[in-house]
Amino acid sequence: MNKTNKKVFHIGDVLKYIPLVLAAIVAVLPLLVVFIGSFKSMTEFTNSGVLTLPKHFSIDNYTKAFTEGNMLTGFKNTVIIFVYQWFGQLLISSSFAYVMNRFEFRLKRLILALFTIAMLIPAITSQVAVFQLVNKLCLVGTRLVSDYPLYWNKCDCTLHFSPIFTRNSLFFR
Repeated sequence: MNKTNKKVFHIGDVLKYIPLVLAAIVAVLPLLVVFIGSFKSMTEFTNSGVLTLPKHFSIDNYTKAFTEGNMLTGFKNTVIIFVYQWFGQLLISSSFAYVMNRFEFRLKRLILALFTIAMLIPAITSQVAVFQLVNKLCLVGTRLVSDYPLYWNKCDCTLHFSPIFTRNSLFFR
């Protein structure tokens, strides 16, 4: 018996990948434009196409970003905020998961349903309310809300909370 394994070509198999390829192009193209443009001078960037490679590769933009733009301070702030939020989220989430998994009580299903529904709400929708709360607690510009109080302005501090003020925190649910 001689069986051949021929793969049958279906047009539907190709059509299902077209939206995925288009979405990948839409996602990658702006990143590619920014990456290529970062190696161009200002005059070359404005006078050439956005996807044309630079005639003279230059890292002057990166040098300027690190020296004048305080990129190292921004990286340090990001690491500090990440560590605080990671530790707080780990502590709160693991405590909640332990209680919900190990104990049986009357409102367990309701609490799980409420937490599941709360995860459907985007974090951006709660920023105004959280900012007003932090402002009334007189914490705007303090180290509890932001690592560098003079660096962040009053409205931007809502993006850089310590774990006490994160969306998933149990303190404000």
